[in-house]
Amino acid sequence: TLDSQSMLLSSASYQDVVDRFGCHVVIQAPTGSSGETTRFVRSWADWEDLRREHVTWDRVKVAAYRPLPSLNTHGVVVKTAEGLRCLTASPSLQIVGAEPCTNREAIYCGNDFSALEQVSPRASEAAMAWTRLVGEDMGRSGFLGAFGMDFLVDGDDIFALEINPRFQGSTALLTSLQVEREEIPLVALQVLQFSGSIDAITSDGLDRLEASWARPYQGAHLVLHTTEAQPSLFQHELSAGIHRLLGVQLDRLRDGDSVAELRGASEWCLLDNLPLPDITVKPGARTAMAQTRSRVLAGDLMTLNPAASTFALALRAAMVV
Repeated sequence: TLDSQSMLLSSASYQDVVDRFGCHVVIQAPTGSSGETTRFVRSWADWEDLRREHVTWDRVKVAAYRPLPSLNTHGVVVKTAEGLRCLTASPSLQIVGAEPCTNREAIYCGNDFSALEQVSPRASEAAMAWTRLVGEDMGRSGFLGAFGMDFLVDGDDIFALEINPRFQGSTALLTSLQVEREEIPLVALQVLQFSGSIDAITSDGLDRLEASWARPYQGAHLVLHTTEAQPSLFQHELSAGIHRLLGVQLDRLRDGDSVAELRGASEWCLLDNLPLPDITVKPGARTAMAQTRSRVLAGDLMTLNPAASTFALALRAAMVV
């Protein structure tokens, strides 16, 4: 794990933080999701702005910033007649603070399962192993169902960041990819667990299922947010379905509601969660989500590649007045 410290924001000294962690640190509130309560601090001025803007924050976690890719895992804890166990699925790379999806550097912008090909197998396997161990420990404390973990990746090494005891932003995409491969999806095990039907799958069946889940998936999704400083009026003629880029504009091809309906690497599935036309959206709000077969991350596994960036720009231009 990364070196971190829990402290009271109201009484903490910036100099003490610098002495321990350096000038560039990450501050996280104890609750929140999608990076909404995560801030990067690089100076005393940033520190003072944070304390002034978030006076309701009490105890926070402080850690040194590490410019490394973020790996995300999925697990599900089940309790069968044969005992407690945690099953895990092949990880994805998390997309954080990626322009032009957002202008806030800590905000969640999607996941890329296809980019796992560039991650060390040793790091990927270690992330799944740690997720399994953590899930089993959570299970012994009474937790059952789906959860996830975030890690930083540095070559063969991984550093645990946090546990998400819930469905994650990548859960819907993972479910679509698992259904397409004719696998029982991870979320279905949660349903079976809480409906009292988990023993319908034998221990050998769970072993086969997890072995199938361990094979890397191919797919990615992007989440766009408003970047304007003021509320923005959305006026558009977009509708959900399968799209492609024609130059720098979107071209709708047909109906479709998931990555499973894409026929090639150039197609995107725009999901049906678009803001209604003539609606004013607050700063930083989510505005669209799109799925693709193609990899969206560049070689650094932290920024978008040109094709994904062009698509995000075209989608943004089609929506904002």
